[in-house]
Amino acid sequence: MAVFLDARPYATGLGPASTIAEFIESARQSLAGSGRMLIGLRCDENEVSPDQLDALLVEPLSRFDRLELTSDRPARVVEDILLHARSCLGQSFDLVRDASDKLSGGDCGEAMTVLIACIRSWGQVHEAIVKGGQLMGIDFETLQIRDRSVQAWLASLVDRLRDIKSAVECNDLVLLADMLKYELDESLQEWEAFVDGFIDHVRASDKSARTTATVP
Repeated sequence: MAVFLDARPYATGLGPASTIAEFIESARQSLAGSGRMLIGLRCDENEVSPDQLDALLVEPLSRFDRLELTSDRPARVVEDILLHARSCLGQSFDLVRDASDKLSGGDCGEAMTVLIACIRSWGQVHEAIVKGGQLMGIDFETLQIRDRSVQAWLASLVDRLRDIKSAVECNDLVLLADMLKYELDESLQEWEAFVDGFIDHVRASDKSARTTATVP
């Protein structure tokens, strides 16, 4: 069996009856203090998705001919997640306008479908910030982005989602149309600026950590 960590042969010290879970834990321990984290697993050339991982954890190493683990700096992982969320947020500008036009034209069903896609995107942004911040150990109450704490930004996003949900549940199409036409564009611009600021903070933190690590 061939075993690799970041494309280099890796001696696990484990026997063939050991499990994938033990293999992963061994690799985690070997990365301790390196500033890196495990981000991927390939078994016999097949990339393992998060949904598949749980079922594989109890499998013995002897089941596979080749195992490959990859690692990266947490900041790099977080940045990739945030950039994807930022892209989704940018796309929602057009979706909001589309939903507003459909609602104004009386096509409520299609407007709701588009709006659900928007809400899903905004939820992804919220999740990316929360999970990314936790992974980086960021204090949401003390970190200020554009003169507001991260916690306040997240609260404003939740509040806006709650307002939209309330209008939908009450079938208040007039209020919903006004929100889509007059309020959300400004909110989206503010959220974009916030996400950009958060990404800048993650990049700066990563640069500082790498610089510190190279100082003898």
